[in-house]
Amino acid sequence: MTHEAVKGRVSHLAWIAMGVPDRRSEPGYDEERVTAMKVRNSLRGLKNKMNSIVVRRRGRTFVINKSDRRQKARQG
Repeated sequence: MTHEAVKGRVSHLAWIAMGVPDRRSEPGYDEERVTAMKVRNSLRGLKNKMNSIVVRRRGRTFVINKSDRRQKARQG
């Protein structure tokens, strides 16, 4: 499989050519509801919320919340 890299990233059309599904065309997908992960100095406030999970990956600490997707952050 070949793909066209643009500044180290694969273009959207290359993903479609590789057969990767486009989530934007799925019913229920809302561009405004997709939120970026916040980078914070302290994760104490988020980790104390209900259903929050503290995870260490790649030398960074992440807090993810399965019930409230907006409540996610990383430290480091």
